[in-house]
Amino acid sequence: MGKGQAKFLDFILATFLSLIVLISIYSLSISLYRNWLGSEIKSELEYLSFKLSKEMVKAYGLAQRSYAEPENYSSLLLYEAELNFPETIRGRNYEIFLVNPNPIWVSISDVSSEGKELEARIESGGIKIVAKTLQDPRIEVELSVPNINTLAEGKIVNGKDSKLRYYRLNLNGKVLDAILIGNYNILAEITNIK
Repeated sequence: MGKGQAKFLDFILATFLSLIVLISIYSLSISLYRNWLGSEIKSELEYLSFKLSKEMVKAYGLAQRSYAEPENYSSLLLYEAELNFPETIRGRNYEIFLVNPNPIWVSISDVSSEGKELEARIESGGIKIVAKTLQDPRIEVELSVPNINTLAEGKIVNGKDSKLRYYRLNLNGKVLDAILIGNYNILAEITNIK
């Protein structure tokens, strides 16, 4: 092998190794960026969920101290607050929605000793707040808001109409409370199916 061929092989080997190093650095940088971005988005979704839950608890507390009752087949707005949510989270579209308490979430704990029941406690899961991104990276956060016994409905998409409203409804003599956020379509409670 001649001197020229050896230099050419050294050049190809050095170029190949440089490309491997550059690709490795690029892959590592992308991986670190995606991890950082996912962490930042999750943190912001958790913050917005906590902000919403804090406002829900505040509204619920004020409503529980109110003795106002609407007339039959009407409603009263007891509380309203603008939440001022951002349009995007780190450039990603997102949505936040409420999920009503569900009997499946009920937690039953039964404490017994020597065959005798000492205590049985039933706890409902309360309202759930679900916040998630609608683009990559797909991140979802759930937050339970326990001990709020109301209907809950609505969705906030990209911060549009990010108002929280607390209504007291009278449906043919049955008075119930409802927490509504953003856009909501149907407000109903099914009590009996025949």
